[in-house]
Amino acid sequence: MNLNKKEIFKALSDDATYGTTAHIIALGTFGDDIYDMDPLELFMNLEDEYKVEMSDDLADKLQAILLATTTNAFFEDPVAFRAIANTLLEGDPGFDGFDNVTTTEVLWSIYEVELNHEGTEFTPAVSALINKEIDNEGEDVDTLDEAMNSSYHQRAIRVFRKELEEQLQLVGVEDYALPEVD
Repeated sequence: MNLNKKEIFKALSDDATYGTTAHIIALGTFGDDIYDMDPLELFMNLEDEYKVEMSDDLADKLQAILLATTTNAFFEDPVAFRAIANTLLEGDPGFDGFDNVTTTEVLWSIYEVELNHEGTEFTPAVSALINKEIDNEGEDVDTLDEAMNSSYHQRAIRVFRKELEEQLQLVGVEDYALPEVD
């Protein structure tokens, strides 16, 4: 990677930067050592390296991606799934009220986590939570499969995918292939 420090500076201070972009910046900067660092140490190291104050929302997104990357908690633990899914779009894990996750948050979190962690099957408890959250949203979609095939949700995820692709290009990631949404 030929990292663009000026664009990384912008990305690290921007609430709209995706956790995957921050994860790739951290990996490109410090290598696999990031997995041995305490998250606060990693955030401080990124701030020192790029002379920037990291966005709090982005720090939360990066921490969510690291949890999803280094464990199977996203796929196995309903509490971890909810926290990660709540965090990846908005940067707020929703711990104050254990916010429900929206269908869009569910779909984006699955897409983004699978970019960073080889997919695995959801446990029955996580699958039940996903289907309950989707059903409770009050749309004409009741299950994860229906949501994944919904043109409305596919359009939303395509927009996020395009933004992620643009972020990766700006920070200097050249050789990658993001999977299509369809």
